[in-house]
Amino acid sequence: MELTTMAFIDSIDDELKIRIKEESQTDLLEVWKYLDNDTVFKLKFWYAKNSLNEELAKEIWLNETRQLNKLKSVTNAEKYLEVIHDSFIDNSGNYCLIYPTDEESKILDTKLLEVEAKPARIGLFSKSKSHWLSKNKIMSTTSRMLLWKNVLRLVEGIEILHGQDIIHRNISTNSVIYKESEEVDDTERFVLSGFEKSLDFNKINKPIFMGEHKDVICTTHQDWSDLGVLILELLGIESDSFQEKLLRNEALVVRLLLEGHSTGHTKLVDKTQLKLLVEQAITDLSEVDNSFSPVFHITTASFESETFGDIREVIKNYLINNAVQNYDAQNLTKSDVIDIIKEDITLDPFRVFNDRYRNEFILKGKNFLYRFKEFRHDNFGDWYVSYITAIYDSVPDWLNYAETIEIKGNLVFVPNAFRLMQKNEFSDENSWKLKLIQFKKEQKYTDSELECLQGLLLSFAIDVARSETEKYLVSLDRIEDDRLKEGKGLILDDGLFYYTLEYKKENNDINNKLSDSLSLRQPFDRFKQHFSDPSKLTDKWVIETTTNPRRSMERKDKLDAQYIGQSPKLGYIFSTKQPLERSINNLSEELVRIYPKDHDGTIAQIERRARIFYFLLNQSSLISSIADPAKKFFVTSRKFDLEASLTSLDESKKEVFSSLVKTQPNYFIEGPPGVGKTHLITTYVDYLFHEENSSKVLLSAQSHATVNMLYDEITEKLREHGAFDGLIIIPNFKAKKNDDGSNVETLIQNATNPYIDKFKKSEMFNKYSKEPLIKQKLDKFVSKSDAKFFNQVLRAANLVFTTSNSKLMEGLIENNINFDVSVMEECGKTSGIELVSPMIVSSKRVLIGDYKQLPAFSEQDVQKIIRNSGKFDMGLVIEQLSNIGFRKGIIFDLDFNYADINKTSKAEHFSNLSKYFSLFKSLCQSAESIRSRGKESFGSMIDTQHRMHPQISRIVSNAVYDGKLKDYPETADFYNSASPFAFKDSKLEGLNKDNAVIWVDLPDKNSDVRMRSLENKNVNKHEIRIIKELLSKIHTNSDEDYSIKILSPYVNQVNMINNLVEKSEINSCFLSKNNDQDIAKTVDSYQGDQADVIIISLVRHNSYQPITSALGFLSDMRRMNVLLSRAKHKMIIVGCFGLFRYWQLLENKAYANNRGYLDDMDRDFLNIFVEMFIDDFELMNDHSIDTENKVFNNINFVQSKSFLGL
Repeated sequence: MELTTMAFIDSIDDELKIRIKEESQTDLLEVWKYLDNDTVFKLKFWYAKNSLNEELAKEIWLNETRQLNKLKSVTNAEKYLEVIHDSFIDNSGNYCLIYPTDEESKILDTKLLEVEAKPARIGLFSKSKSHWLSKNKIMSTTSRMLLWKNVLRLVEGIEILHGQDIIHRNISTNSVIYKESEEVDDTERFVLSGFEKSLDFNKINKPIFMGEHKDVICTTHQDWSDLGVLILELLGIESDSFQEKLLRNEALVVRLLLEGHSTGHTKLVDKTQLKLLVEQAITDLSEVDNSFSPVFHITTASFESETFGDIREVIKNYLINNAVQNYDAQNLTKSDVIDIIKEDITLDPFRVFNDRYRNEFILKGKNFLYRFKEFRHDNFGDWYVSYITAIYDSVPDWLNYAETIEIKGNLVFVPNAFRLMQKNEFSDENSWKLKLIQFKKEQKYTDSELECLQGLLLSFAIDVARSETEKYLVSLDRIEDDRLKEGKGLILDDGLFYYTLEYKKENNDINNKLSDSLSLRQPFDRFKQHFSDPSKLTDKWVIETTTNPRRSMERKDKLDAQYIGQSPKLGYIFSTKQPLERSINNLSEELVRIYPKDHDGTIAQIERRARIFYFLLNQSSLISSIADPAKKFFVTSRKFDLEASLTSLDESKKEVFSSLVKTQPNYFIEGPPGVGKTHLITTYVDYLFHEENSSKVLLSAQSHATVNMLYDEITEKLREHGAFDGLIIIPNFKAKKNDDGSNVETLIQNATNPYIDKFKKSEMFNKYSKEPLIKQKLDKFVSKSDAKFFNQVLRAANLVFTTSNSKLMEGLIENNINFDVSVMEECGKTSGIELVSPMIVSSKRVLIGDYKQLPAFSEQDVQKIIRNSGKFDMGLVIEQLSNIGFRKGIIFDLDFNYADINKTSKAEHFSNLSKYFSLFKSLCQSAESIRSRGKESFGSMIDTQHRMHPQISRIVSNAVYDGKLKDYPETADFYNSASPFAFKDSKLEGLNKDNAVIWVDLPDKNSDVRMRSLENKNVNKHEIRIIKELLSKIHTNSDEDYSIKILSPYVNQVNMINNLVEKSEINSCFLSKNNDQDIAKTVDSYQGDQADVIIISLVRHNSYQPITSALGFLSDMRRMNVLLSRAKHKMIIVGCFGLFRYWQLLENKAYANNRGYLDDMDRDFLNIFVEMFIDDFELMNDHSIDTENKVFNNINFVQSKSFLGL
């Protein structure tokens, strides 16, 4: 919507807006509703110029903006609170707040006036019907149940506020929204609003205007008291008479609310007790008339309908299968069906189950189950007749996990509901709603949201299943002392207990099937490998019982065991400190699971992710923002002063920075190598604290090293700009070690000790430490850091640095500690389920990474599963969730139970898995698709690099980024000046060309049958000979110190290089920057790092089949991207280019015949990579031109054949 100098509201067409006069205040506050792109919004704005102090209007606006932005990411906040959509100052200087709403919603006070003014007439045959909130209806049983259901919503809302240290201070009929939409159930009408007077007592830096009541003490008790007053007002009861007019538990609720305030701060309202009392009051009301049996009517579709035909078919099959003789099953009449249903539902009481996801119900008859819902008609003002939509003759699995209630009453089947309408003899006692109100409303998901959750859950289930394959079913047998001598050569300890272990192939059938399903090697082979390689010997193990947990995340019994060795007679021998017989009954007869001790870390991560998934299910706004990002993002109308921050950024980062500041709720930034992602983050955080010095920002990444780097860069920047002092900062990355290896102070101590030390010096401590009754508690508090106190410090923290899957991250979520902004780095190498955690704790999320660099750790496993989809047993994999006590109800809600899982094709499930496992990649691509159409989007790419020589970046740009990665002009000018490096007296000819990239080529085995393979177990010693030559002959003509690193995709090659290369072989100009670090690194360990000179050892030299075996990691575009983008001045590749050329031709031929091995991304990279260099490669092999006369375009190719003597 284009704005000029007019007020925002004036820019909206008259037919698209309406003023809400009941909520507006002359000359101060205006409230409007308007339509924008088929969405209804509510606009509140305070006039910039009015009779009151303009500073007051701004303060009210700022106060409400802060509180509401803080609440946006809190679990379930959008269900119970009117949550903000946007806030800004318009072009006329008015202070604006925008909320999502609907056309019908209004404040409760307005609704109450309406219901008293005109009772509704429901239909032709009905009398005028009063609304349940009307004065003459509110004390009825049904109305009170509805009211208490809505009061529960207000209780949840207030609890959310108080959990975020916010006091509402204004709870009344003017601060409650009544949702009038027909799509909303009467039990879900109330939403808490009206935050103009709210206080965040964690952010009070100065007194807030209180009008004439400057001496009022504000506490959370006032909110509860106001709620009690509101309840009595709605019921029309005076405060001195509610005890007599309400049921016992209703009165207890009101008294608890009112007394909570009257007793002041000495007594806290127990929210758990309060909610239990409200729920019990609802149950009590539902049983008020249980002294007799009311009638409940139920009907079905017309006899000619398809639904009735389906019902008859189910009944027919039941009669045939159970050999029931009373009816002619093959010729069932309408009256037969009616008689059978009537007989089947003749029950008092009867039981009803809640099908939560479909928002329907199941009635349990004697032989059948009936799915039913409300029979809706204009002539019915309440749910007086239920409508059967389906019938079952078997019990579905999900029914075992469904909520259920028992209803006392007579069920009456009515063939014709319209005759009942004409009689109009219904009363509250006939209302189904009166009974079904007791069911809890559950979260519903759109199709796209369900696909999102299914994709994440399947990804998680695969993690669980893979974890389960690391556990082996074995039998253990105690080795008595007289048999221990058979274990010759073993070192034994008299204080230990020894057992022989036997792997049970026949009992590991599920592991076998799981391994096959996950495309893993068979478990027995993996088990033996733990003991076969002495360099990788696994000696510490855990033994656990085979019983599954009965409750969610319940711990199994676990015992530590030590592998001692093997004996021909005794087999695998393990020792324990305690006899296993104490914990495992019938040990000699029972099987146990055993797994490596270091697998405990994986298990802890899995349990943590399960709990995070539970929290995610209540984050509807987050789910929708990642399931349907194109619809859920918006660009705020707020104006930002970015001038100071933009001065340090290049043009690309300026554009990205401006977009990320104004885009809500998520912004995804693709950051290719060398573009300065960390500088962008640092500038953004610095901007946030200059805008609002009490900001709360979470910074996370997958690795401790990246979190540490962010901490260093950001704190240095804040110090430089004078924004550091007074900030509460919690750094949570790997603990530093003392010389003796012990940990420095724990995280809790580091965070709390400064405040405890300050408190010990205070007047309060000096005064009260002398009081005998208080001294003991004070001494305890100051002597040992307290987790509760730590949580308070954490809640007040301005900056928190932690890894995305840390225990601290889980604590932030569990304690509802939220942030203004959550910034996530390394998102490209983080799986979707890992990204969820830092996204939960903020409503503004900035995700930065590069999905074209290293992927998430287990992505290859996921892609392998998808390629071998025929083997994948989805039901078996999902079933493994029960091994960690995962809530079965969630599995049913997400249609992942056995009955529903096959309703969606495996291809669709795998599509969801791929999309949401690689969540960052999917969302970046979606954002880029929108941006490519010239529209504002929720993500962008930083396209200007500052690291590499232009000749190096050109390779990366063309092969990986479609030519979009550009050079910063000053960077290009710097590197295009004379190179500081040269080679002296090298036996490798042609190294000293002007090219920044050199390829020392090994001859291709596939083009010469006489050539033997030069690699063995991922080690290529011929390449190491070349590397040693390069290291010893490279020199610099500068006095500066430079860095050099050798990279390889293979750890065996890296280890060999580090063992064989002596420091004396490295030019002295590189030694000071290398310190004592290893000269060689794996590519996976080096993402994010850089060096002036990079030597790459490709290793591969073979004639393996297929391409993925021949090239290995070299066929992976993302690993190659990291390899090719680490060098600043010079990059030297050592390897066989012919292998790439050979396999490019074969792969393209196979792809043309639909038999290609590589995915599109890797195939495109291989083609571009080879085509960029093929001319230079052929020039190297052109012996008609002397080496010194050859001019290479992209890469200076150098032959190594003569140097190696091949």
